[in-house]
Amino acid sequence: MYDYNTLSMKQPSTSQSTRKPTKWGDLPLWENQVDAIEKCLAYLKKPEQSALVQMPTGSGKTGVIAVLSSLSAHDGPVLVISPSRPLVDQLAGDIHKGFWKTMKSTGWGPEYTHTIQPSTIGQLLSDAKQAPTTRVIVGTFQALSQIRRLNSESYKELASTRGTLWT
Repeated sequence: MYDYNTLSMKQPSTSQSTRKPTKWGDLPLWENQVDAIEKCLAYLKKPEQSALVQMPTGSGKTGVIAVLSSLSAHDGPVLVISPSRPLVDQLAGDIHKGFWKTMKSTGWGPEYTHTIQPSTIGQLLSDAKQAPTTRVIVGTFQALSQIRRLNSESYKELASTRGTLWT
């Protein structure tokens, strides 16, 4: 398991990027986001209890989820659950690039961010086998429920490959 407090993310290897690797604590986050991330990272060291991050609207939940999922993806695939399909699309975009662009911290997002749907589960699992890498999967409870009902083998395979779950 990674030491999340000292983990540095790779920056893109392009001639335009002169940024050095950055520790997550160096990101320009709000104090409440830093507090939530620190508490969640402490939880990840011993996940024998349930945890919930509850924050008011506009307080930076997306940023907390983006940082935590990107860090956690180094330990295995991360599954982020959202209550609605529009939020799934928003979260997937923010986790992959949007949040990091806002933070002016390119290179922090996971290599792959997927949305999960019953119609695409086979391709998602196939891609994951062929290219194991930092990967975040975003979906709804409804999509997971449909996959479980319609394709129990894919559901079991997804469940066995999941590293961390954020809802």
